[in-house]
Amino acid sequence: MEGLSAVPFFGIIAVIAAFFLIMFFTYKALYKKAPADAALVISGGKNKTVVFGGKIVNPLTKATQLVSLNTMQLLVQRTGPDALITKDSLRVDIEAQFYVKIEPNAQDVLNAVASLGDKTLEPNNVKALLEGKLVGILRSVAATMELQELHEKRQDFSDQVRESCKDDLEQNGFQLESVAVTNLDQTPLDQLDENNRFDVVAIQTINQEVQERQTRTERIKHENRVKQEEDKLRADLAIKQQEEATETESLEVEKRLAFAQELQRKEVATNKVEQERVVKEAELQQQQALEEARIRQEEAVQSSQIQQKQRVETARIDQERQVQEAEIEQGRTVEEARVRQQQAIEEANIARRIVLVERNREEKEAQAASEIQVAVKEKEREIASTDRLAATAERTRSEAQVLTVEAIEEAERNSRIALIKAEQEADEERISKERLANAEAYAVIEAAKAEREAAVLRAEAQKTLAEALLVEAKAKAEGEEALIEAKNSADQRILNNEALLKLIQSLPEVTGELMKPAEQIESIRILDLGGNGAGNGASGGNVGKIFGSILQAGAALPMLKEVLNFGGIDTQDLAKTVSQYVPGLDLTGKTEVPESTDQESTGQDST
Repeated sequence: MEGLSAVPFFGIIAVIAAFFLIMFFTYKALYKKAPADAALVISGGKNKTVVFGGKIVNPLTKATQLVSLNTMQLLVQRTGPDALITKDSLRVDIEAQFYVKIEPNAQDVLNAVASLGDKTLEPNNVKALLEGKLVGILRSVAATMELQELHEKRQDFSDQVRESCKDDLEQNGFQLESVAVTNLDQTPLDQLDENNRFDVVAIQTINQEVQERQTRTERIKHENRVKQEEDKLRADLAIKQQEEATETESLEVEKRLAFAQELQRKEVATNKVEQERVVKEAELQQQQALEEARIRQEEAVQSSQIQQKQRVETARIDQERQVQEAEIEQGRTVEEARVRQQQAIEEANIARRIVLVERNREEKEAQAASEIQVAVKEKEREIASTDRLAATAERTRSEAQVLTVEAIEEAERNSRIALIKAEQEADEERISKERLANAEAYAVIEAAKAEREAAVLRAEAQKTLAEALLVEAKAKAEGEEALIEAKNSADQRILNNEALLKLIQSLPEVTGELMKPAEQIESIRILDLGGNGAGNGASGGNVGKIFGSILQAGAALPMLKEVLNFGGIDTQDLAKTVSQYVPGLDLTGKTEVPESTDQESTGQDST
């Protein structure tokens, strides 16, 4: 069963394969393909079809034809009796190459097929079709130009032929690419027909031109002979002139010879004088060279001496500079030691002031606490005394008013008790407020003291910085002063004034930098303590204290004092004068610690 089922399967495969093979060979036989340089024209139907690739064609109902699209070269020759006739009735032999092709579009291909049929692939067939048109166009164009013009303007002739052929060739489906005139010459006389009118005219024209050229040639020959005779006469004349010139030249030579001999004698004498002069110049140059050598030797000796002096002077200057540098280094060392000693002293003073301030603050705290306790005890005694007096009065009034109605006494007693309680409560509230006010006043005083002490410490630090800056400025000023004194020997006072003016010019910026610590003070409070006086004097003193605290908070005041001292101004007198106008302003730079706060009380704050 399996063998029987396999036979139909392979049979089906064979049938399918045979079918595809038949279809393939049928397709191959019916498919017509045109090459890249040709077009396929299919006819047999209602209209002809042009195909530039490939297509299936039924050979039973349709026919195919290949049309070449290559450029074809058509050679046209006209010589002898068939030569072209020009405008001047001369015959010209011509050989022209025409390059034509069929454009790859359906209309041109169909026009070419209609003109040539199945002969489009052969150039000879195309030439047989187009040669008559091409010759006619060549003749018509040649008739408009003379022979010489044709020879000189071949390109114009080719262009006119191409333009004339364009329309005629397009009717047959061809496109003229170019026309090349490869040969152009006059037709020989032996090929002309004497019975032909055009040839007769051509012969006459040629003979006439030949005769004219022969006449022109004879004239040229005659002119040449005349010119030769003239040249001969000119040559004879030149010979005679040459002979005369020779004789004249010989006489001139003899005369020049005599002159030369005389000149030679003079030159001999001159040369002798010149030689003597040269000898003298050589002697002078030798003497000059000896003198220059002596001078150079002296200059060398002087230069050596000068260099020796320069080396000695340089060594002396270097030694002085080293001594000065040693002195400067020693002075800087001494100054650094003095600064360190001053810093140690300032630090010790600051530590001592801090201890004094701390001790004073503790004493004031203890004193304030004792005063508060005394005040509280006094208030308690006053309250107790008031209670006793009230009780005594009550007992006296009770004894005096025994007969008073009990209701009235009870009411009066109650009212008095209420009054006493109210007074007691008022006294207690007043005492608590006084205690709170005293505590706040004490806190404000201590904060002001601490802030003032911190400002004093900052002022001391800024003062140290200002002193260092001032020392540096003084050093620069002293260096400039020494330089100016060494150069110009100017007056010391003038140099001080110039240095002071330069320092004053930069003083606003320096003062601004030194007063920056005072910018850190957010507020200033003045506690008006009792016993310090009142009126305008007190107000002026407060203002002076404000300015004094601000100036001491920064480092501008020490800087200002040093600048004034450097300029020779008495700072103590100036400080006294300023203090007269601003009471309380202390410009001495001394920091005062308040002695006591025994009489402190709640005052008036001012910011």
